[in-house]
Amino acid sequence: MIYFRAAVLVTAIAIVSPAVAQRGPGISARSSSNSSVIRWVQQLANDLDHLQEDLVYERGSYPAGLREQVDEVSQAVAHFQHVLEQGNDQRHLARDFKEMDEEVHGLVRTLNESEDRWLRRQATRLNYSDDQLHYALRNNFQDGSGSSHELLIRQSHLLDREAAELQQLAERVNRRDRRLREAIRAFADEVEHFHQVVEEGADNDHLHDDFRDVDEAWHHVVERLNRSSSVLYLRTAAQNVNRVHNQIHELLAADHGQPGEGLDSASRPPRDRRAIEFDIPGVGRVQIPQ
Repeated sequence: MIYFRAAVLVTAIAIVSPAVAQRGPGISARSSSNSSVIRWVQQLANDLDHLQEDLVYERGSYPAGLREQVDEVSQAVAHFQHVLEQGNDQRHLARDFKEMDEEVHGLVRTLNESEDRWLRRQATRLNYSDDQLHYALRNNFQDGSGSSHELLIRQSHLLDREAAELQQLAERVNRRDRRLREAIRAFADEVEHFHQVVEEGADNDHLHDDFRDVDEAWHHVVERLNRSSSVLYLRTAAQNVNRVHNQIHELLAADHGQPGEGLDSASRPPRDRRAIEFDIPGVGRVQIPQ
């Protein structure tokens, strides 16, 4: 049983920190500027591989042409990986990402239109990896001029979606811990409101005030989660939320001057980021911050 739990934990950590394992030779994180891009394009490729595998083994009945569509998207992702390997030409990367992104969105629509819950779950995973790749590209390869609010809208939408997913998951797998479920529900409500405020184009002070409420609500969730005996899968799902939550904080800090206004990233005062904790048999409780 101990070995089984350890194996599950290793798998969960791999989900929390997607591997940059290579599909083929030559893909490498040659600089810190594109390592996160490589990380998420590989995760997107892995998600598609897992989907392909289940389609091949016919886990269920699928929409006509789905296998072919998944294969086309996989080829588009492989092409983008190749372009990324060849160099950092921003125009080329932007053009090829746009083409790949459209393919991914088309596949996600097909999966979401299915009556199969498992396929809709795959759509959520693909969406998350694609949005993280989009964030990494914007964050690392562009100067950010004129696009910061657009990126904030995208990430707030992602946080809203992931918070709702976490709330649904907690209701299913953690029915005994009422306080944790209530904390997650309160957080999801704050995120929904923040998302609406971002979409409406609120001013900077309004954004910071509302995100402060989101931040406080999330701290309560992490505190309750670390005190609970909730299943490991719930903690890994919370890590996905934690990642996007921190990204939005960085977007607001970089583009709107708070916290650390007027300071570069190295000079900003450290932020207290509550880490989600994991129990490792034979080791104890460890923190894996995002």
